[in-house]
Amino acid sequence: MRLRTGLFTGLVLGVVFAARMTFGEGMTPRSAALHNPVVEAVKAASPAVVNISTEKVVTLQTIDPRFDDELFRRFFEVYRKQNVKATSLGSGVLVDRRGYIVTNEHVVRRASKITVTLNDKSTYVGKLISADPTRDLAIVRIIRDTPFPTVNMNRREPLMIGETAIAVGNPFGFEHTVTVGVVSATGRTVTVQGEVVMKDLVQTDASINPGNSGGALLDANGDLIGINTAIRAGAEGIGFAIPIMELRKALVDLLDFQRLGKLWIGVGLAGLVDTNTDEPVGMRVTQMQPDSPAQKSGLKIGDIITKMNGRRCAEVLAFEVDVLESKAGDELAFEGIRDGAPFRATLKVDRLPVVDPNTVIARRLGMSVDKLSKAEADAVGIEPGTAVIVRSVADKGPAAVAGLKKDDCLLLFDKFRVTEPEELASGLGHFKAGDQAVIVLIRKGFKYYTYVHLD
Repeated sequence: MRLRTGLFTGLVLGVVFAARMTFGEGMTPRSAALHNPVVEAVKAASPAVVNISTEKVVTLQTIDPRFDDELFRRFFEVYRKQNVKATSLGSGVLVDRRGYIVTNEHVVRRASKITVTLNDKSTYVGKLISADPTRDLAIVRIIRDTPFPTVNMNRREPLMIGETAIAVGNPFGFEHTVTVGVVSATGRTVTVQGEVVMKDLVQTDASINPGNSGGALLDANGDLIGINTAIRAGAEGIGFAIPIMELRKALVDLLDFQRLGKLWIGVGLAGLVDTNTDEPVGMRVTQMQPDSPAQKSGLKIGDIITKMNGRRCAEVLAFEVDVLESKAGDELAFEGIRDGAPFRATLKVDRLPVVDPNTVIARRLGMSVDKLSKAEADAVGIEPGTAVIVRSVADKGPAAVAGLKKDDCLLLFDKFRVTEPEELASGLGHFKAGDQAVIVLIRKGFKYYTYVHLD
């Protein structure tokens, strides 16, 4: 009897142990059933979704109460200027362990102070790194000694209408709010704030409210499929997000080390993906600038790079950030495949060759520009440091053909803000002769759009 009792007890213990192995320590079959894919997706991605609060100083004109009389107001401009702090709330997503956050451009527009709060309640001072108003995307950087959590950006399959969509963000300041719906449509075109036309957006019925801007839209696996960006005023269950494929392309532009860090290696790269797994496997060298650090290192067009400085380097975005984190004089050691055989090459990061920016601008656009002074900015109603001013326009040059005139203030060239001549000259380096670029300008207080064909 004792033997049978011991055997029965052993069987019971075995079943209990197996149940714990199946459902996890302390987890019952009932609680295990509650851990559905949405719960797991949110658990995996939430640490990478952040709260962004901003402050900006705005100037208000109010009537001086000592002269609150219609007669005085009619004949005298008796106004008092007040500087007040305007605050706003939004969301963001950590896309790199070194603290690079993607959010909406309108969340951080003209912010004088950016505060970032993580899911663990830790707070950091954010620095605006780059912004693209035409895509409504921006990059904010925070810093600490240990790596940050990041969202999974491996989704490459086309989105399916009806698949689960999970929005995570901070609507109305309620931190890490989760709403669930489906992908309602793809390829939507939406006009934001009456002027910015955004194309190829994802439409979802997952609730997106003010404060969700810049937050994550996830699939059922917890992979990022979009950045929440717009809601339809007066509508319920209609929200929009920038899709992951467009986001990847935009991030490469927003983290361009040549434009941001004034660094030069002189190589063009294209990402390679395994056709069976859709996983990134390396980068192919597609362009090589003469006498560049890349050419001097022995890299060749067609080389496939798989490692840099001993670490796996399979995506162009990660490569951009790695170089951006470097400084002139640092060495980059590459490993990869050339003609089916392994190869190694080492290049030294150099400073971007210094050229007078207006020499480049005059050659490509037929005009010259300058930084905008405070008096010039005040005259057209914009903030200093947000544009460049046109000083001269050559007859029959590309700028003249596009309708640009002396004293026009250039806000945007193609997709980026232009705040100094060097930024415009650097941006021109991304265009070939004959390419077309959109220019947004201010003339006598009015905003205009035009297209310029580059020489």
